[in-house]
Amino acid sequence: MIEENIVQPNELLTKYKEYEYILNVDRKELTDSLFAGEKKPLAEIKEQIAHYDRAYKEIMTCSEDDIDFNIFKVVTKKLKTELGDQAAKTRDKILEATYNWCNETVVDVRKTYTLMFQKIDHDPVNERELIETRDFISKTPQEVERLTDILREVQRHHEMLESFSYMYKETDIDGFWMMKIWPLRI
Repeated sequence: MIEENIVQPNELLTKYKEYEYILNVDRKELTDSLFAGEKKPLAEIKEQIAHYDRAYKEIMTCSEDDIDFNIFKVVTKKLKTELGDQAAKTRDKILEATYNWCNETVVDVRKTYTLMFQKIDHDPVNERELIETRDFISKTPQEVERLTDILREVQRHHEMLESFSYMYKETDIDGFWMMKIWPLRI
């Protein structure tokens, strides 16, 4: 009879043990594996975010805060809260790293466009500079196309952030959209 009364609490504990790995996740190492060196593809980043988002929702709906069994009363509120918080922190850390990557990439593109504009706008003072400028201008369309592709990738990342309701600074998004007009200036 006592064994029957222990079965249900043990089943509940087993449900929560599925998410025990979340407590051991090194968030810095995880974000470094996604963004340091060669950045992982957007699909892989999105899958990681979705995984921890799904885990958070599952943990929070795994059981009631207090459960009365025949002879036991199990209080899961603290367990749910702490485990759910860890899943949410991991998800948020990946979202933040994605946002930072987007901003850093936009800054790099802005620097490249600025240098291109300065080089093209500069009046050559001798024949050597004229030849260099002409060669530079001939390569400009390929560089503009490359930078445009990079900005398209950043836009896909922004759309992914938006799908997870990530709150970003309006100035950063404005800066991104301002990069879209640079090809017209060059």
